[in-house]
Amino acid sequence: MRVPNLYWNDVRSLVASNNTGIRRLLGTIEEFGLETFREYTRLSFELAEQVVRERIRAIPDGTYRAEEWTEHNGHVDELYRVACEMTKRGDQITFDFTGSSEQTDGFINCSYGALVGSVATAIVPILAWDVPFNEGVMTAFDIIAEPGSIVNPRPPAPISNGHLTTGARVSRVVTKLMNEACHNSGNELVRNRTQGVWGDSWTGGISAGNTDAGEYFVLFNMDGGGMGAGAQPDGDGLDCAGMMTQVNNMLPDVEMNEMLYPVLYLWKQLNIDSAGHGANRGGLGMRFAWTLHGASEVTQTVFAPSSQVVADGFGGGLPGGGSGHEVWRRTDVEQLLSQGRIPNPDVLSAEEKQLLEINQQSVSISTGDVFVQWIAGGGGYGDPLLRDPQKVADDVRDGYVTEEVARKTYGVVLNDGQVDEDATQQIRNEIRRNRLGQDLAREVLAAPAGASAPRRDADGWFVPASGARLGDGDDWRPAARKVTHVASDRLAEHGVRIRPRSNGERVLIDEYYSPECGTLLEACIRVEPEAGK
Repeated sequence: MRVPNLYWNDVRSLVASNNTGIRRLLGTIEEFGLETFREYTRLSFELAEQVVRERIRAIPDGTYRAEEWTEHNGHVDELYRVACEMTKRGDQITFDFTGSSEQTDGFINCSYGALVGSVATAIVPILAWDVPFNEGVMTAFDIIAEPGSIVNPRPPAPISNGHLTTGARVSRVVTKLMNEACHNSGNELVRNRTQGVWGDSWTGGISAGNTDAGEYFVLFNMDGGGMGAGAQPDGDGLDCAGMMTQVNNMLPDVEMNEMLYPVLYLWKQLNIDSAGHGANRGGLGMRFAWTLHGASEVTQTVFAPSSQVVADGFGGGLPGGGSGHEVWRRTDVEQLLSQGRIPNPDVLSAEEKQLLEINQQSVSISTGDVFVQWIAGGGGYGDPLLRDPQKVADDVRDGYVTEEVARKTYGVVLNDGQVDEDATQQIRNEIRRNRLGQDLAREVLAAPAGASAPRRDADGWFVPASGARLGDGDDWRPAARKVTHVASDRLAEHGVRIRPRSNGERVLIDEYYSPECGTLLEACIRVEPEAGK
């Protein structure tokens, strides 16, 4: 153990908790008898399976397809495909990951066990949120993955970060598949399990070095768990929620990190550049910065797996922002502190702001440098123009969005912090007309968050927000107006930051609009392969 003084009691606690679990399990068996214990275990499995299969039966039979992309394998800035075809028949679902990228020599390979866990991570809150998680929950799901792929590598293969990178992409792709399938259900309970995709990749920073007193330390900063959750049908996503797989996510106190390690935090706040805008807004990630305090130099390792290919929204909700790291070199932090001024992003100056690679190691940070990290946000839910104007006004007052974003993205006009209702309706209709480049055939008034996601009735597809029709084919998208942009450029117009991709594949955003009412029906990230590949 590299730092035993700090972590030895953690290891002892793990051993003690296992010992306590063993004693209580044996005590239960002794109290009720082995056969009774086995019978109730069997019943627990069967009841969990029964509940999940009943909900699966409420999903329309069919085949659904989606993909995600893992970024940077630790050696090269390439994108690695996580493809999935979901087939639903009766009360059984098959997830087939055939077509995913081959395994790589970087640490992003996801073992088959981690693959199963990542599928369960998405499935449990969607279909099994109120049953004990046991073997019965997963009985209704088959998982297929080609050996030698990034989601089922053959040994020897580096897998140390696979669960946090490719595994998180698996959870995201399953969420997207379940969104499409559940939304078409006739069962309202199942239909309302749709959501914006979570900003579900853990953003890490590891600092190692010696303090001025000569003591070796390693700071694996758990602030990296501060990514935003996807927006929900009934409300905004949770800020700094952690990954879907993290139950009861906790973030460290500034004071504890400063007490245990030679760092001084300069800011730790919500990352307003990460919001997935929507009728319900995606949860915000976090941003923070520290400078050395009690050490002259450290070596830094970073990984920011959700930088370029960010989390989708649902039903017209926009994608969330991405993650990243910078080192601000040779700053005036010491001068500001000596003057009694609080260093913040607006006043702190630096000779250079070095953007780090998505995965990078052996980065030297010295006295006077400032380490800056920002973390991804969750996708939005529903067209932003359907957001309650008063909620937008509250967001501006609370600093969640700027007044410019309120006007340009949400179409809300504020006068002295108060909503101008007439001007708001006018500018929202103007935005809808600009989306189409023509006058509106139908007007949209107040509507719930999910009213921008197309639904189907006996006559075909329609937009609940206005009643506009979208044809009677198997898919509504051919009847919509599609507009494609470079994702980093387009989201920047909404005040959302993602890392531009300078070579290879292009990261795009496809936007689909109702040609009658101008409602944003879907906004999804798509990776366009490099020409010739």
